[in-house]
Amino acid sequence: MTADCNICGNGVKVSYEACDDGNLVNGDGCNNTCRVENGFSCNNSSPTVCVNI
Repeated sequence: MTADCNICGNGVKVSYEACDDGNLVNGDGCNNTCRVENGFSCNNSSPTVCVNI
């Protein structure tokens, strides 16, 4: 069995994700579908770090 690295919430940002902060929690800048939430700016790292703007 191999791990699927292309899963939202695993902390590994892939090309089709706007962000991936390693969780599926909304309200922290990167939502449960790996999209940047309104009012936040996120970097391009893995895991993604988002800050209020």
